[in-house]
Amino acid sequence: MSRIANKKPPAFAVLLAATLVATGCAHGRETPPSDGREAPSSAAASVDKTMTDKPPERADLPYARGRRFASLDDYLAFRRQLGQTDRPWYEEVSPGVYRLVARTLPRDQPQLFTRRQLMEQFGFDH
Repeated sequence: MSRIANKKPPAFAVLLAATLVATGCAHGRETPPSDGREAPSSAAASVDKTMTDKPPERADLPYARGRRFASLDDYLAFRRQLGQTDRPWYEEVSPGVYRLVARTLPRDQPQLFTRRQLMEQFGFDH
């Protein structure tokens, strides 16, 4: 036997082979359509599907600290947590009506917003 036949394959080669087998690439499971166009990979198709299923996330919101939010409810929940550190937040005072809570605002002049107003102000569409 030759020396090469007795050597173990490098770890990266084993990992690559395992990845190819696990994804089906090693056995040609992904075949192009009969019209000659390239078939989209199942991974790409599933990424496209999940990207369209999720609403677009909003960034660059006040007090967001670089975080992104998929909905107004997510953003308002985050702002409520920030209220514990004296940051302004929105309290729902009745269904669809929110009051801005901030220590710097005079207490006799509540600022009220409808859900629609907040959605427009922060750029959410649902």
